[in-house]
Amino acid sequence: MVVLLAALAALCLAAPRCLADEVDPTTLTPEAVWAAMPTMADMSGAVLQPQDWWPNLPEFNVGPLDPMPAPGERFYLVQRFTSGPVCPTPAYLQLTVTVFTNATDAHQVLRAEEHTAGGVAEASAGPHLGNESGYFIFPGSSLLVFRVGPFVARVEGSSAAPLSVDQLAICGRALEAKLIDLRYGRITAPALPDDFDKLMPPPRVEFEIGPTLVSAVLPPQAWGLTGSGSPKRAADQLEAGGVTQVYYRRYLVNLLPGQVVEATLWPFKDADSASAWVQSFRDRLALDGVPMLMPGRVGPQAAFTYSRQGQYYELQFAKGQYVADVIGSAPTLAGVDPLTQVSVRRLAERWYMALPAPLVLSNTP
Repeated sequence: MVVLLAALAALCLAAPRCLADEVDPTTLTPEAVWAAMPTMADMSGAVLQPQDWWPNLPEFNVGPLDPMPAPGERFYLVQRFTSGPVCPTPAYLQLTVTVFTNATDAHQVLRAEEHTAGGVAEASAGPHLGNESGYFIFPGSSLLVFRVGPFVARVEGSSAAPLSVDQLAICGRALEAKLIDLRYGRITAPALPDDFDKLMPPPRVEFEIGPTLVSAVLPPQAWGLTGSGSPKRAADQLEAGGVTQVYYRRYLVNLLPGQVVEATLWPFKDADSASAWVQSFRDRLALDGVPMLMPGRVGPQAAFTYSRQGQYYELQFAKGQYVADVIGSAPTLAGVDPLTQVSVRRLAERWYMALPAPLVLSNTP
């Protein structure tokens, strides 16, 4: 008996974790999966000049947003990196993690993805990742799919040419290591800052608009690509303004299927820096000649716009040292519902009233 127990202990030490320590995938949150997504630094060597690759805003596809979920699918998260500002043929690297309730359903979905990709792309040999994996080269892009227990991961992208199998494998190994840690409880959702709930929209918006889907703290660099100028210039302005982290929350719009409203807060070091950020936003809108809407009761430093292509509504305002940004969109649909602008304005007005008043007013004698 003693020999048997010693053997079992040795197996536990040799394996990443004993099976008993595996996290129940039905308890995992989008925030925990977000914590497991690798950065460009984690994928060093995958692309040339990684300092020129910028993270896009993550896509948290939770709840009823996926119109055709696979059997056992709970939710999926997408993190995309783009090289430089928007250009006619931007280089990109995209990581997608889908969480399933069990490994069996995840296996079936991976096999289906490999079958679909194999019908239109050239399958290539590459390093084995996770429980099973496959590499595919398309005209102009490439794809790696693999499974780690109940997680199905996709790594896809292109640069001047499709990412090579070796480049895909570098990214895949970084993601694989994170997913193993997530599976065995070594990565968990980080605690939100103490002032998060105080500074984000008040609880009443959940009754007026819809439930919270995700609450997270994101890096300021994620907003580098949202403007039409240099991502580095935007990141430098945030850094100079003292912004080291950005508060983020996504809401489901109850009365409009497929629609979401995203609330983002930049805590600047002072009111002047916050005002300058909103003014840059307004100047860019004026320069681009984009359409404008009435922002509502959110103070004088505000702007409300929408995409001519019908992709989103966006309202931004400053109050004291804080800048708040509210975006309405339909992530999995062809376009945003025009009525979503009502939810965007309503949330912004409720938020403006709830934000703490500035202690020191800037630009006053």
